[in-house]
Amino acid sequence: MMASPSSSHSLPPSSSLPSLPRHIDTISNIKKGHLCITSNFIPSSLTKSLLTDAIELYKHGAYITGKVGGRSESNEILNNEKRKCDICGLFDDAMKYDEQVGEKNLEGRETLFDIMGELREMLQDELNIELSESMELQYLHYPGIIQRPSTQKQKQGREMKQQRGGGFYKRHYDHTADDDNNELIRKISVLLYLNDDKWDAKKDGGILRAYIKKNQQNNGNNDVEVQDVIPAGGKLVLFDSASVEHEVLPTYKERWAVVGWFMQENKSKSNNNSKVGKTKTKKRLQHSSNVDEQSSSKRRRKKKRRRR
Repeated sequence: MMASPSSSHSLPPSSSLPSLPRHIDTISNIKKGHLCITSNFIPSSLTKSLLTDAIELYKHGAYITGKVGGRSESNEILNNEKRKCDICGLFDDAMKYDEQVGEKNLEGRETLFDIMGELREMLQDELNIELSESMELQYLHYPGIIQRPSTQKQKQGREMKQQRGGGFYKRHYDHTADDDNNELIRKISVLLYLNDDKWDAKKDGGILRAYIKKNQQNNGNNDVEVQDVIPAGGKLVLFDSASVEHEVLPTYKERWAVVGWFMQENKSKSNNNSKVGKTKTKKRLQHSSNVDEQSSSKRRRKKKRRRR
C-alpha cells in the first residue's frame, strides 16, 4: 500500500468532530500485529458519495501512476512488475479539481476528513500511543481486467481466451527503510473500500492478502498465517504499518479505496538533531499545519457562499 509522496494534512480538532459511524471492536489487534477489520464502517450513502468523487477526479486526470521504493521522490521508481495502480492525493492533487467535481462530492470528502480525525483520537486512546495531527490520505484505483485477443488455437471446439488482472501490488510493507529518514513515519495503515458491497472475490479478484507473523518477537521465526480480505464497499481495515506484510492480488474489475497512514514523530531522527534543529522542525510542521487548516476553511467558506 506504499504510495508516491504526497503532502500530509492536519486533521480537524477532536472538539469539532462527530462520533464514528460505527464502533470498532477489534482495535487491540493492531498492537498484536493483526488486522483490525470492520465491515459496513460507513453508511452506503457515504461510500457512494466518495466513489463518485474518486471517479470524477479520475475522469479529470487527477491521478498519477503509483510507484514503489519509498516516500521521497529520489527513492521512488516506476515498477510495473511490482505494482500497477493509480493514486490521487486528497490534500494536494484532488484540491486542484474542486470546482470540476462539484460541491456535493466535496461534502463527502469533508465528512471523510472528520471521520479520520475522530479515528485518530480513538486510536490514540485505545492503543495508548501518540499520533501526529498530520496524515497521508489518498484515493486508490486498480484497473479492471485486460482481455487479450482470442488465439487461433482451439480446444474442444471453443476459442481460448487469455486474460490477466488489470492491477496488482506484490508483497510489501508500508513502513520501509526510507521511512526512517523522514521526520514523520507511518504508524498505522488505513484502508476504506469504496466498491460494491457484494464484491465477488472469485470473479472480481483484488483480494487484500496479509501475511500475519505467528510470533511477533524477533527470534528468527518467520512462520506466517495468510489472511484474505474481500474489498467490499464500506469495509475499514487498520493495521500496524511496520508489522504487516501484504499484497493486492490481480484485479478483474475496477477496485476503488481510500488509503491512508496515521503518522508518528520519528523519535530516532529527532534525538539525532540539535536543539536548534528540533525547534526549526517544529516550526516547519506547524506552518504546514496552518496552511492546511486555512485551505480547509476556505473550502468550507466557499461552500457556504454557494448555498446562499
